[in-house]
Parts: sequence; structure tokens; C-alpha cells
Amino acid sequence: MTIHAYRDVAHLDATKSLRAAAQEDRWEVHPHCSIDRDTFRLGVTAIQSDLGEGCAMQAAMVLYLQSKELSALRHFFPIIGWLDGPGRERWAHLYATYLVDFPLRIEFIDRERRPAPLAVRTMVVGQLVSCFVYRPDVLAAFRTTQPTFSICADNRTYTRVGGVGGGCYDETAHQMILEVSRLFEGYWQPTPGVSPFLHELGHMLDGAQRRLTHGHACVGELPAMDDVQRLAWQSGKRVEVQHYRRYQEVGIVVDSAPLGHPYVFQTDGEFLAGYWEMFWRNPHAFAAHSPVLYAGLVSYVEHDPRVYTTDYSGYVTGNRAFYARGERAWASQIRIS
Repeated sequence: MTIHAYRDVAHLDATKSLRAAAQEDRWEVHPHCSIDRDTFRLGVTAIQSDLGEGCAMQAAMVLYLQSKELSALRHFFPIIGWLDGPGRERWAHLYATYLVDFPLRIEFIDRERRPAPLAVRTMVVGQLVSCFVYRPDVLAAFRTTQPTFSICADNRTYTRVGGVGGGCYDETAHQMILEVSRLFEGYWQPTPGVSPFLHELGHMLDGAQRRLTHGHACVGELPAMDDVQRLAWQSGKRVEVQHYRRYQEVGIVVDSAPLGHPYVFQTDGEFLAGYWEMFWRNPHAFAAHSPVLYAGLVSYVEHDPRVYTTDYSGYVTGNRAFYARGERAWASQIRIS
């Protein structure tokens, strides 16, 4: 019998892991909990029934669905492994609150619209709670704006319901639209990577702020920031925009290249979405490059993701390469001076 250690299999394709296992094998959830092959198989079958046989899924989600142990989600939400007892209880309470007691509108769309299966709701609610575990006031305010998360079975469905690009946020409807495969896309390696969900969540938080303040349009701001946090955000953003504008003017890096790709300098909303995602995915590089901007976000969420996050290098490496090659800058409509 082989016991497959969680750290070794959490990121692997559950179906492939099942096929490669012997009948007597078990999968570890944590040192005091494991599940057998039949239980693992039932979890894979249930996910395929809910989301379609073409939807690949990490083993970590199967382990969670079959054990209901929150620690099985630490591959998707590394903060779980870092939180102490009271912190983990806080996370579990908020997770239950927005999953069960006061559920958000999370729908799954294939041939028809229906309430999303647990695997999808887990990914949406778990990410929100991980961001705001120490800011329940932001989560509560966000919920009052009645956001909708529309997760689509495939690209054809995504296009049919109005999705564009790799993920999108409809400001008018206050709706995130995303393919289910992209919800799980960044978790096929031990370190979480690209996250379209976090990017679109940045836009959605911008939309929530507009609704909470009765604004006429999104302006690239997060809800419930205090004056000190807002000043840090604006100051750090101004420096990044100045780096980008110098690059626009001369076509080479003069002092320092900005951390973000030219894509995020198109508008204030894209800046928020891009830097929000990088805050969670490459916090060490972010903090080293833009300490004021980073500190403002740490103050806002009331914890520092560097303590439990290993940087995903893809964004930073790709962005630095763009500026080093002297490629043409994109047009920018950011309004900060």
C-alpha cells in the first residue's frame, strides 16, 4: 500500500492520480486523516458529473470534497496552513457564513444556469475569505452590493453569455464571468500561479466601491479604505505610473521599470486589478519594488501574504523582459498626476 502525501499529489490531476494508483492505496489529507481509493474515485466521479468529464481537477479538491477537512484546501489557499488556531477558526467561520448562511450568488452555466456545485463555490468563497479574513467588514459591505459570479462550463458557453478575453467583469451587471477551467488554472504546480479570478476580483471590488459610494463610474479604488491606506495607495501608484510614463516617452528604462505589464496601465481599473493580483501572487517582488504601495495593501487587508506565500515568478519575469526588450508602450488613460 502507498500513502500518497498531500504535498506530493495536491496539485496533480485527480483522474490521472486515480488511474495510476493501486486498489489499496490511500491519499493523505493531513497526518491524521486519509481516504482510500474507492472514496477518492467517488469524488472524481462526482466532480465529473457536476462540471463535465472534460473539466480537469486537482487532487486537493477531491480530498476536500470527500473529507470535508478545511486543511485539504491549503493548496488553493496557503493562508490556511499559516493561520493559528483562532485565525483558522475565523477563516472557517467566514467560509461557512458566505458558503451556507448568507450565500453569495455563484452560478454555474452550461446548457442552463444553476447554483454552482460545491467545488466552484469553494473556490470563490475560499478566495474571498483568504483575502479578507481580517476584514470581515469589507466582506459584509461587498455582499450588500449583490455581486454575481458566473462560472461557465466551457469557452462556447463563456462566449454565449457575453464573456470576452480570458475572464471579464461586467460593471453594469456587477458580474464576474469566467470559465471553470480558468478558476483552477493556476494550481497545476505546488506554488499557486496565474489567477484570472483574483484579477477580475480586483475589478469587482472597484465596482463594489462605486456602488457603495454611489459613484458614476469605477475609478480604480478598493472599498472601505481609510485615509492613510488611500494615501499610501495613491502615492505608490503615482510612482509606478511615473515609471511607466518615462518609459512611454523614451522607449527605454531610465530609472526603474514599473512592476506591472503595460496592460495594467491602460486604465485606473486595470491598474487596480493587476496590482491586486500581484499582491497575492508575487508579494516578495512587489514589496521590494514598491514598498509604499505594498504597505498600503497590507494595511488594508490587515495581514502580509509574504509570510505564507512563495512568489509566482511568471508575471514579474515576463514584465521585466517586456521593458528590457524596449517594446512599444501601450496607451494609458490613467488619471493620477
